[in-house]
Amino acid sequence: MSAKVRYYLEQTLPELEELHKHNIFSRTELTSITKRRTEFEHRINNRGVTILDFLKYVEYEMNLDLLRKRRIQRLFGGQRDQDPDGEQMKKVGVAGWSGQQRVLFVFDRATRRFPGDISLWTQYASYARQIKSRKVLNKIFKTIVRLHPMNPQVWIMSADHELRDNANRLAARNLLLKGIQFNKDAKIIADAYEKLEADVRQAVEAELNAKKSISENEEFSDDHDKDESSEDNSNNASDDSEEEEETDE
Repeated sequence: MSAKVRYYLEQTLPELEELHKHNIFSRTELTSITKRRTEFEHRINNRGVTILDFLKYVEYEMNLDLLRKRRIQRLFGGQRDQDPDGEQMKKVGVAGWSGQQRVLFVFDRATRRFPGDISLWTQYASYARQIKSRKVLNKIFKTIVRLHPMNPQVWIMSADHELRDNANRLAARNLLLKGIQFNKDAKIIADAYEKLEADVRQAVEAELNAKKSISENEEFSDDHDKDESSEDNSNNASDDSEEEEETDE
């Protein structure tokens, strides 16, 4: 076993201890997990490693994480594993989130080894979005536009990320403009920019119409209240007049 493989396996020991401590996996199962991880680590640390080797490792860790979630839910009365503030998830400590971190870690190593594979980056981003890790998503797209500035699709994906995940129209717009500078002949980016501008105009108009509608409703409500107040005052004055007449009689 190489020093690098041993190092990566040693990093998983706290996680494995927690999994056993909370009866999520037995000692026998943990031995099997360590054996499989050792095999994967040897593969991805060899010179002849392929993207498929990394993806198989990712698939294994995803399936293991799914099993871990199911067992935690069963042991702790169906508590949602996605709830970081859940009392039961706090009790299981690192065992509650280590699976997702393992998957992200393998993806990160894969993209470092094969930075030119766009589909690999796409799968990495898809998983990060699935687990709602916005911090990782920001890191992914910041890196990918730096590595592949001449790829029009990369700029469009990054702009879409800003819209979908960060709700940042300005950042999306700036990314597309920058993408056009790097790819002046790429009509696909120009089309994406025009669509974004049209969507922004439509969204702004919708917001203005909504505000106008609210303002008109408030004015109507104020006028209605004033009319009711005037009517009440008129009625009160009439009652007072009648009382005075009765007193005079």
